Amino acid sequence: MAARVSGQFTRRDGVVDNVVTGDELNALNNFALRRQLLFRANSDLKLRFIADASDQDAAYCTQSFLRVGYRFRSGWEFDVFARNLFDHDYITALTMQTGNSGLILSQPSDPRIVGGTVRVRF
Repeated sequence: MAARVSGQFTRRDGVVDNVVTGDELNALNNFALRRQLLFRANSDLKLRFIADASDQDAAYCTQSFLRVGYRFRSGWEFDVFARNLFDHDYITALTMQTGNSGLILSQPSDPRIVGGTVRVRF
């Protein structure tokens, strides 16, 4: 049996204050924690359990991803995935033009994307 724990924490105050709403644009406060356990029942069977926990308090983005798969000893692998699992709208890029123009540009998020992968090693 093997175990692994990893994590990350980010805190960033906003770089621009919205004078109308009082919000700080481009602020980011988040953490993520991942725990993994690997069980080897025998030479033919390995089970890996992964648990993720995260919290994002961001003024511009939030994303959820899911990926589930299985790898056979024969070399075949199958998995399915989803990006933006809950189909949230968020901003992926925020740019403010210098000077007094007041121009703020942003790029909207991608919609929910689902797919799958089939792989073989030989």
